[in-house]
Amino acid sequence: MTYRLIYKHKEIGTISDVHLFHEAYVGAIYRHFGKSYLVTAHTADEVLLEDADPHLRTEGIFILSYKKEKFCQVSVMGKT
Repeated sequence: MTYRLIYKHKEIGTISDVHLFHEAYVGAIYRHFGKSYLVTAHTADEVLLEDADPHLRTEGIFILSYKKEKFCQVSVMGKT
């Protein structure tokens, strides 16, 4: 899915859902073509942006998870 980047009621670009999660979460400082924007809100298909001080930065969110697998040991008994 693609989201529209909205700054002062105008679309300035788009962002994918993966990049939205990592870089444009609410409260993040999002850099777009060298300019810093504060992400203020998300709607169903938009990311709302406001001006931000150029020296501000946020780090992207990365979530790591793993699934613990069950292993079973099988023995064959009574085999000659």
